[in-house]
Amino acid sequence: MGARTTWQIKTETGNAVTWLYSHWGGESKLSDTKRALQEAEPRWADTSYGARIFISQIVGELWNSELGFGITSGEENNPPFEEEYDYVKVDFTTQTITYGAFVFSFGNFVELEAMSNAMSETNS
Repeated sequence: MGARTTWQIKTETGNAVTWLYSHWGGESKLSDTKRALQEAEPRWADTSYGARIFISQIVGELWNSELGFGITSGEENNPPFEEEYDYVKVDFTTQTITYGAFVFSFGNFVELEAMSNAMSETNS
């Protein structure tokens, strides 16, 4: 079974992207995306370093595991892996994130999530 999900990560103009696959990451995709993007903030303008930090934060402590994650290059909007959750494109060239049908700047995405978390805690 699993909770299969992918991230499309763009670091150059054109159609080439990096695809990150997680076998179990679908349930926590929104929070993982937010956290990884926050950790990459010092390098948002440096596409290769920003992408590396983002991917490292998603994979976390499982770098040495044989299972759980896959990574490949490919064409934009042509996922090589299964997707059971929201579509996510992290575009370091424009510093935008597409999450499902919505497009945010990196800063707005992080702020939106922070506000959402604060509101959830207040309503608890």
